[in-house]
Amino acid sequence: MYLDYSKLKSGQTKQPVLRLKTLAGKELGVIPWVYNLTFELNYSDVSSVEFDVPRHSNGKLNPMYRLLTSYKMLYTEQFGIYILQRPTTSGDGVSEVKHITGYSLEQLFEKKILFLEEGTYNFWNPVQPEDTILGRVVELDTTWSVGYVDPKLIGCYRTFDEYDSDVLSFCYGSAMEKYNCAIVFDVYTKTINAYDASKSRGTVPIYLSYQNLVDAVDLEELTDDMVTKLHLYGSDDLSIREVNPTGTDYIVDLSYFISNGDFDIVADGSSATLAERIKSWDAEIRSSQTHYTNLVAARASRTAQKLAEEVELSELKSELEVLTAQQSVTIQAIALEKTSAGKESQQQQLDEINRQIDEKNEEIAAQENVISDLQSEIDQYAEDIEAVVDRLSISKYFTAAEQKILNLYLIEGEVVEETFVATDVDTSASGTSSTLQGGVSITGADIARATLNGKTLYAVAGGSLKLNNPTLTADIVRGTLEVNPNTNEYILTAYLGSTTFESHDFPSGLITASGTLSQFSSDVTAVTQDEVTEYKGTQASFNAGTSKLFFTVNVSEYQKYSVAQELYAFGEELLEEWAWPVYEFSIDTANFLFQKEFEPFKDALEFGKSIYLNIGDDGVIEPKLIGLSLDFENPENLTLTFSNRFQKKDVVASWLSDINKTSTSSRSFDASKYIYNKTANKTTQVSQFMENALDAAVNTIIGASNQSVVINGAGIHIGGDGNYQLRLVDNMIAMTNDNWKTSKLAIGRFYSDANTGLKDDNGNPITIGEVWGINTELLAGNLIIGNNMVLENANDEGVMQFKIDATGAWLYNASYVMQHDDGGLMIFDPRYGIVAGSKLLFDTNGTTVTPEFLDEYGDIQFDSDGMPENANFFLDARDGSAYFRGKVSAIAGQIGGFTIEETFLHGGSGSNYVALNGSGSGTNSLYAIWAGNSNPANAPFSVKKNGDIIVRNGEFSGTVSGASFKDRYGNSMMNSAYEFTADYLNLNGLNVGNGNFVVDSSGNVSIRGSITMAAGSSINWAYVQEVNPSQNSAYSLANSAIDYAADAYDRAVDAYNNADDAYSLAWENRLTDKNVFDVLTGGGSRFGIFSDSSSNRLYINANYIRAGTIDADIITLGSSYGGFCCGEGSDGVSSTWGSLMYGSAGPYANYYMFVSNKGAMMRGGSASIYCAGNGIHASEEISVDSDIRLKNDIRTDVERYEKFFLGLQASTFCLKNHDDGARHIGFIAQDVDQTRISCGLDKRDLALLEFCEKDIKSTSGNVSEKYYSIRYGELIPLCVHMIQKLYQRIDHLEKKLVKE
Repeated sequence: MYLDYSKLKSGQTKQPVLRLKTLAGKELGVIPWVYNLTFELNYSDVSSVEFDVPRHSNGKLNPMYRLLTSYKMLYTEQFGIYILQRPTTSGDGVSEVKHITGYSLEQLFEKKILFLEEGTYNFWNPVQPEDTILGRVVELDTTWSVGYVDPKLIGCYRTFDEYDSDVLSFCYGSAMEKYNCAIVFDVYTKTINAYDASKSRGTVPIYLSYQNLVDAVDLEELTDDMVTKLHLYGSDDLSIREVNPTGTDYIVDLSYFISNGDFDIVADGSSATLAERIKSWDAEIRSSQTHYTNLVAARASRTAQKLAEEVELSELKSELEVLTAQQSVTIQAIALEKTSAGKESQQQQLDEINRQIDEKNEEIAAQENVISDLQSEIDQYAEDIEAVVDRLSISKYFTAAEQKILNLYLIEGEVVEETFVATDVDTSASGTSSTLQGGVSITGADIARATLNGKTLYAVAGGSLKLNNPTLTADIVRGTLEVNPNTNEYILTAYLGSTTFESHDFPSGLITASGTLSQFSSDVTAVTQDEVTEYKGTQASFNAGTSKLFFTVNVSEYQKYSVAQELYAFGEELLEEWAWPVYEFSIDTANFLFQKEFEPFKDALEFGKSIYLNIGDDGVIEPKLIGLSLDFENPENLTLTFSNRFQKKDVVASWLSDINKTSTSSRSFDASKYIYNKTANKTTQVSQFMENALDAAVNTIIGASNQSVVINGAGIHIGGDGNYQLRLVDNMIAMTNDNWKTSKLAIGRFYSDANTGLKDDNGNPITIGEVWGINTELLAGNLIIGNNMVLENANDEGVMQFKIDATGAWLYNASYVMQHDDGGLMIFDPRYGIVAGSKLLFDTNGTTVTPEFLDEYGDIQFDSDGMPENANFFLDARDGSAYFRGKVSAIAGQIGGFTIEETFLHGGSGSNYVALNGSGSGTNSLYAIWAGNSNPANAPFSVKKNGDIIVRNGEFSGTVSGASFKDRYGNSMMNSAYEFTADYLNLNGLNVGNGNFVVDSSGNVSIRGSITMAAGSSINWAYVQEVNPSQNSAYSLANSAIDYAADAYDRAVDAYNNADDAYSLAWENRLTDKNVFDVLTGGGSRFGIFSDSSSNRLYINANYIRAGTIDADIITLGSSYGGFCCGEGSDGVSSTWGSLMYGSAGPYANYYMFVSNKGAMMRGGSASIYCAGNGIHASEEISVDSDIRLKNDIRTDVERYEKFFLGLQASTFCLKNHDDGARHIGFIAQDVDQTRISCGLDKRDLALLEFCEKDIKSTSGNVSEKYYSIRYGELIPLCVHMIQKLYQRIDHLEKKLVKE
């Protein structure tokens, strides 16, 4: 935010006047009785204001109290313009106070959504602003405009992923980061300004020190983010390798260590100090930079030219194919020709075609030679590039000893900036070729001139390119112009941004032109800096003779080179800052803004500018003012916020350019606010604006000073020292506010071939042509008189146009909204129809009106009444539907095919006649509905109002129910029990289940299923006679059953006898218990247990045996795997008896585990480990696996544990489970864990601590609890690191002492 310090009077801390306005700018009044007023003014963020306002004061009601609501505008003369948000009210029943918070005016952009498709965008183009970043932003709120934009940002392209969020976050975030700029919202002029962040804003002559106002300063050096070797990558693996003179993907900056004297040493085998060698290397890189860049540019240019020539070759080959096809057709025609004269004629045509083919082959051969020559040049450039790389690479320039030292200071970092995009190169020859003649101009560019291989090469970055024939205007991203001074032959290659080529617009492209030139001119001059002379300028122009011109939108090698060059420049800016440590400081200072001794300097102070601050031994720094806090209850508490990061290097600090602070006495007029706002007063806001504007004009004229009038051949020029000027010529009066970069007002003669939207008497469109008039942003007056009027504005639907001519008034691509202060609302919209209501009927976004009852897909949302939400009337233009919430009255007319009579509706005639009667009187008043006849008494169907239904005939499906049924004569068909009588149930046969049960008219019964009879049921047969019993299937089955039963008896007897014989045989050959056990366990292969009383043995065969106690001298685990035994061995204290577990070598080998009542030992050959007494002992050093193959995620950032190391607290202690009273030295695990937490280390960051469960003896028995353990071995590497660091520090101090 811009703040004019000159308005702050020394010694005067009076509270500013707070004016309340609507968002549209309507003045509501001055807010009285304000207290607790504070401002938080920020340079690079939203500023805020807070204050309290009472409802009453001294018994008087505050007239502004009820108006203090959200989205009101708070205007101050000195401290900005704010939007009120979230007012809070507090009270105790007696008094009431509102606490108000407001945010600076740009905060409204937080409510605007910016959508950017994935792609590459130009930051700003004042000629074609539509698809630029700033153009997209101001489209969302047209009350803002674009102010000052640094020239470096015009035509600056960056690539973005899809963005769909609020504008403010984008401007203060991604936009500033990607374009390396500062975006400043000027709330007074409502302009959006952008400055190059790499430019300094200057220093104000204010000097603060301990001797005047500074109370305390704390200074800390930060090196965590320091980088001296920066690897640079863009999107899709783009790197700087092809444009870096060292041929690598990184750049190096060791200037900080050179300034510290770290390289004031001479390495082995060298005669100069390493600092001198590095400076010499840097100088050679800088001096070779232009040459190297030109080589790369020339190679890219030749590659682009080769692509253009390949296009021409492709066209020649296409022409050859056409001739070859003609040749084949002619040969065929000769073969089919029957006359000799015809054959002769065809032969003549063939001879001509053959001649053309020969010429075309010669052209193709010549073109192939051109391409071959270009490839040879490309190869030569590649060799020259490799020679530069070979000379400047670190491995070739520095000796091995020097490289070892340098490697210690190469602090590596990596930047992957996805906004630098050069997709895969398209080598296809696609584009358009044409002839270039006439003027060619390059303006507003950074041009560097060099000589290469006898030719003059101009490297171009930024600026604009213009061709006269064919017509082309474009933004230059990067380009080269190569001129042969002896022959005036030239090659122009340029990678372009926004391009208009022959009235067609392209977002980017590549142009290659080659031929001869004349009348060349440029402003390139010699510039010497750091003993390096370069030739630089901003414009060049020439007249092109008949030249080849090739234009393509495909990605090319030249575009890849251009983007890589941009990435290289971007990386240089980053490394220039990152290669030096950053210092942070905090300062306590007295308030000097209101002190009289600082009055001369205060007025020059601005946000973003520096002051001088003496910080003692560390010298004088220049911090930037970035914030200001004002408390008008305690003005002495004014707080200034400075940027607390700076670097000690003698270079231009990265900061923002000066903000344009032009302030005028009038403000922009926002016509949109008059569309929806209510006007309660007879004096309209338009009248107030006109009156105020005219008053301001009078005051401006009366108060004018330092005005000058110049009359010469260029006309009359009126203006002062600023940007506001006026000029008069014979057919034009014009005014400007930016020193003629643009014109704000023009009165005079204009010409345009645009269509007016009107037609003449013959129906032909009328163009604007030559007209006399006024062209300005605002035209105000009491009366506008004319014959025709056309208003246009672009919206989402296209171009809105309001036109008045002799045919009437027309409104295109827009809606017509009517609204009254009393609440009536109407919309006429050709997209939806006509809608009216009195509630919240529509939503607005700027001037876009959307009905509330339409969802996001355009479908109508109905409420519980079946009406579109909030609407009382809706006529849908899409399908002709009409919706009414109120009454619809009619005594005549047509509706849905029905005729409306005074008392009923009817439709059709004769047998198709249908009527609906709602009247209680009249001829047919007894009937409600009838059909088939206009007379209800004769109608075949009718329903009376008493409920009677008369139907002549019909069919029914489903259930028909009724109290009674009558036949056609009116007789009842049911008895008193409501059952149909037999007279009405006379059936001529019965068919059930589609033939499963049938009774025919003769009484015959057929049954396909079974007959089930309940108990006690019987069938009485009058007479049953079996016919042919032998043929009856039941009879046959019964005879077969008798035979089978006899056979079954015989077989049962045989089975009994066989079983008796088997029993006898089994008894005679019975087995012993042991035999059965062996059989059941499969000879020991299956589980089992058997007690043999004869041998007093117990046989157990199992994988697992569970028992209370097993008393045995030895337990073997198979024949070769070892076992357990009682034996003699060492428990680490003495040789004694105990339990011994041994392996396959037997119980007397040197590999065993032994446990006694004094301790336990595990022995393996000569090494052993044992637990005895109060300790664990090992005969050898215990090794820990540390092979790299067992590890992953290996890091060397041990520095992050230094704070933890320094925070460790050693302790002495006795162990509770030891009764020897000996003191131990170590750490308390809980103390270690707390130190870890205080150092910000996660549990996963430190494996030092272990949490495990142990059984602890207590009076109630063993208790299982969790306890901490410490892996002391983990501390050894950290101790080594700290010792090494300490040694390095000692070595440094010793060397320093030696120097001193």
